[in-house]
Amino acid sequence: MTASGKTLTIDVNLDYPAAWLLKADPLKHIAPEHDLNKWMNRYGLLPNQESRTRSRKTHNGHCSVDCFPRAAADRLSTVTRFLGLWFLYEDASEGHDADTRATSIGQAVGGFLKGHDTSDLWMQAWSHIGEEFTQSMSEAWRARFARHFESWQQSVKDEANLFHTYGAQVPAIEYTTVRHHSIGLYTWVDLIEFTAGRELPTPAFWDPDVIEIWQIAREISILQNDLYGVSKDAAAGWCNLVFSVAHERDMNWGNSCRHLAAEIQRLIKRCHTVETRIRSGGLGIEWWLDALKHLLAGLLIWTNRAPRYSSLHRQTDGTNIRIKMTWTPETKHANTEVLSS
Repeated sequence: MTASGKTLTIDVNLDYPAAWLLKADPLKHIAPEHDLNKWMNRYGLLPNQESRTRSRKTHNGHCSVDCFPRAAADRLSTVTRFLGLWFLYEDASEGHDADTRATSIGQAVGGFLKGHDTSDLWMQAWSHIGEEFTQSMSEAWRARFARHFESWQQSVKDEANLFHTYGAQVPAIEYTTVRHHSIGLYTWVDLIEFTAGRELPTPAFWDPDVIEIWQIAREISILQNDLYGVSKDAAAGWCNLVFSVAHERDMNWGNSCRHLAAEIQRLIKRCHTVETRIRSGGLGIEWWLDALKHLLAGLLIWTNRAPRYSSLHRQTDGTNIRIKMTWTPETKHANTEVLSS
């Protein structure tokens, strides 16, 4: 707060290429959201008003449409079911050890689990998702998806261990190492192939530029998630990269947020460089590159909308931090570095 008694607001600007944003039909989320509610009720996963409210406030239908705007209706329904189940499971797991059934759940969503306990409604629901994936995706894709989701579950324990060791001010390098997995982006990126109805060619997984752009997407996802999660994590006393950077660099949270926002801008420029190289390399994955950028933009839009996050953080010293996003021409984000041949 200033000497005059006015509230000081620190603006943190997130500037993204407008081409990353693909807006779908504004009513497209209604059908998958309605389907999700019926599906979860069928499995008894929303037994009380609290669980129903928590699921509704996650905006699962909006999330799937924002992140996968080109998806056909049937695949959008499957993704919304998976996200709805995942978010409920995540809320129950956050801050606690990983579910001891992580491997079984991973096998279930991959369509590989046989002979599971039919009285376990959660496992039935996970297996239902796996059956839907089995109808259209290869065994190799499903095995990758299962492994990535299992890795995310295990990372929940890793993140909890960091918190128990350091509290909210985890060293940034240790935090980001674990967050690379606990952010869950590998699972989100796998869903690009499902929603597109096509799979990446094998050479793409060994291409150094594809590997790098995957890593860039992961870093951007961590940064934007933590910028919007400041209030939520502060209230819970949980760890956040904003807190770690502020502590290590002896700066306030507002300047820490600005530092992370500047890092997002650097990563976007690097993304442009690497993407240009991939497009000229003959892999034929332009569809995937476009979808990856739509996914990152969709996650930002959803994070800005979801009640669990906030674009305005009120600090105890009376100042506010306001996260603002803008969309500008992609030429503004082009990197001037010389591309290697």
